[in-house]
Amino acid sequence: MLYSCPGFILLGKILEKVDGKRLDTAFLEQVATPLQRKESGFLPAERERIVNSNRSEDEISLINDDNCPFLGGVAGNAGLFYSLCDVRTYVTMLQNRGDNLFGAELFARAVQNWTPGMSASRGLGFQYVDDRSPQTGNLFREGSVGHCGHTGQSVFVDERSGLYAILPTDATICTVRKYGTERYGEVMRMRGEIHRAVKEDFGL
Repeated sequence: MLYSCPGFILLGKILEKVDGKRLDTAFLEQVATPLQRKESGFLPAERERIVNSNRSEDEISLINDDNCPFLGGVAGNAGLFYSLCDVRTYVTMLQNRGDNLFGAELFARAVQNWTPGMSASRGLGFQYVDDRSPQTGNLFREGSVGHCGHTGQSVFVDERSGLYAILPTDATICTVRKYGTERYGEVMRMRGEIHRAVKEDFGL
């Protein structure tokens, strides 16, 4: 099992073909507007409100990705900016099993493990939490789902118990600025340590 940016880019193009609209327009109409979210989208205009995830201050509001800029800043693998408040709304939607954005059958398929016996457990667009999920620090039980953004936060959700955790960490530029090179492994360990601390503090 390998994470594939080209796979998600292709998925975005398929969605555009099926919907007849560019991905940013489809996201606005089908996700952000129904959830009443106004701080999520591609190609943000308000640069001063964006946390820079690039080396240069001139690149604020530009996505830190090797593929998305060549697609105009709108792609299936990257390019989406959002506020912490909006992320919490998306988490609430997952806790409510889709909130009418998509059917119960699709939600159930999305959160099951489609890669048993492989190197990592994956749902449809999600990490599937099991005993091979060190970044969760054993805070989340098996069957929870999440996603770890390479230049954004990590999110894990247990829709059965209502437990969730959002860590607004940057997995690339923070280590590049500190060490001069990208050290994603350190960010992964940090996420596990934070989740373990939460588990200990709350006695979970």
